[in-house]
Amino acid sequence: MVSFDVEPQLAADLAWIKQVIATEIEPLDLAFGGEEVIYDKSHPVHDAYLRPLQDQVRGGCGRAT
Repeated sequence: MVSFDVEPQLAADLAWIKQVIATEIEPLDLAFGGEEVIYDKSHPVHDAYLRPLQDQVRGGCGRAT
């Protein structure tokens, strides 16, 4: 029989990812829906919102990259 259980650490990581998407990424998508904002590195929203979010995700789940 196949077991689909996940390791506790993986389950915690997946819960963290789901929370970050719901509370951090989805609101940005609603506020700044245009792709030009996301891809324009000179746009003020990039340094104000996207860079800190990138840093948070890079260090997320207790792992450094």
